[in-house]
Amino acid sequence: MIPDLRNRLTAILERLLAPRILWPGLLFLSLLLSVAGWFLRPLPTRSAVLFFPRAEDLRLSGETRQILPGGPGLEEGAREVVEEFLLGPGDSRMIAALPRGTRLREVLYRRGRLYVDLSEDAIFGLEPSLDLGLRAIRKTLRYNFPTLGTVIVTVGGREPGVQYLGADREPKKK
Repeated sequence: MIPDLRNRLTAILERLLAPRILWPGLLFLSLLLSVAGWFLRPLPTRSAVLFFPRAEDLRLSGETRQILPGGPGLEEGAREVVEEFLLGPGDSRMIAALPRGTRLREVLYRRGRLYVDLSEDAIFGLEPSLDLGLRAIRKTLRYNFPTLGTVIVTVGGREPGVQYLGADREPKKK
């Protein structure tokens, strides 16, 4: 029985090592290993400093976070930084600069100016003030993108503190 088992194992091994089975099998195995390696790779991240008000005195203080690098260009990088900023601080000694529920609507970079538009939920916060929240966003963006020119933060498409005249109203002449 042992010689018969030995002959069977030899036949199976010879069949597996035949070039028409061996090479496709090795190719499939290497493809499987490379796909598994691609899925198990760590995501690339970059370090960003986000500024939040401290709970004790409302002064802005930095918090370092690892964020996704974003796509190519300043707009995508700024979008990732602001999205992470809107999640709030991780340090319990700091408070969120904007109310929970505030969403990023748009980020545009045109002619040296970065426009960041937030949802209207940003105006509903009482503590800290909207002005402090907008200052925290500007400081965060300027710190993480030192070559950035002007940062204009709007809420619902309008700059807070700027009076707008309606389309049907004429400016008053003196």
